[in-house]
Amino acid sequence: MPVKRSQNKEKNYNLSSSWIINNTSGLFFGFILVSAVGLVYSLVLSMDPALKVSGYAVIFAGILQGTILAEWQIKALKSSFPKINAINWILLTAIASGLVWFSVIALPVSKIFPTVSQESTRQTFVYTQAAKSLSIGLLFTSTISFLAGLFLGYIVSFLQWLELGRHVKTSFAWIFYSSLAWAFGFSSIIILLTKLPYTNLSTLVLSAILTFLVSSFIISMVSLLGVLALKKK
Repeated sequence: MPVKRSQNKEKNYNLSSSWIINNTSGLFFGFILVSAVGLVYSLVLSMDPALKVSGYAVIFAGILQGTILAEWQIKALKSSFPKINAINWILLTAIASGLVWFSVIALPVSKIFPTVSQESTRQTFVYTQAAKSLSIGLLFTSTISFLAGLFLGYIVSFLQWLELGRHVKTSFAWIFYSSLAWAFGFSSIIILLTKLPYTNLSTLVLSAILTFLVSSFIISMVSLLGVLALKKK
């Protein structure tokens, strides 16, 4: 019995470390990709606000972001959940991520981006623009971003659950923990990008890298609870 418990602990440790490393990596690279496209999107709109077609590039980047994330996630999940279909997982995550960014682009608040982006290059990140455009406190802004992350995270989590639920019984807990992870991650992005200094392009890039790395780690740590909950079923 002690040997079996030791083996279970070792498996859980391997799953935990693999999930944190892979999920953090997937999120980080995905955030970098979308931010780069979002930066170009903002600059294009600042030069020509009527050119809404550039928003499709952000949505397409969101699809790529979901693909990148799913590929890293499946590396961690396959060893413990071999029945999960990798193609389905990647496809569903990519679709979910595309829907999320479609929602972001389609939101009425996105109309503020062209105006804000004219102020300076350092204000062209979408998250920072939203936080700085609203003349409200950081607490309120982070709360709104938490709720937005909860909703958008639900979209991703639910579509992933469509595949996960086929192989893991009563896996609905994944939706709860993963949605919560995205909520914390979303609000941490807002807080960090609002508070970190960026007086020039180099400090902006460093602040963005630090923000996405920390936020990706936070999302991975919270969503790990959902992954471990699956092992208990």
